[in-house]
Amino acid sequence: MPTSSFYRLDIRNVGIGPALINKVVIEANGARFNTMDEYGKWVLKHHQALDSLQYDAIELLPEDVIPQNEPIRLFDTYKSRFANYFIPRQTKFKITVAYESVYGEKWQATFPR
Repeated sequence: MPTSSFYRLDIRNVGIGPALINKVVIEANGARFNTMDEYGKWVLKHHQALDSLQYDAIELLPEDVIPQNEPIRLFDTYKSRFANYFIPRQTKFKITVAYESVYGEKWQATFPR
């Protein structure tokens, strides 16, 4: 039986100036998700914990802007015995974010690396 814990996923722009989001790809166990909320619902269904966990999911969409040095919490479970189901190694979770600077320089970041 899992113990009471939490899982959080933050993104932070550590570059100079704002970052403009171009594309977000969320994957787990070979499935793709359009939003963090879709991913959260999939994890709960996969573990048959639909009514047992509350979470907040913030969507990161193309054309969103992440201000310099400002963290954004994409996903947050509250104290729950099911929170460890969201640990990336449990679901082979991966999120890739393509973004660019105001000068048109482009990058891509993936978690976990």
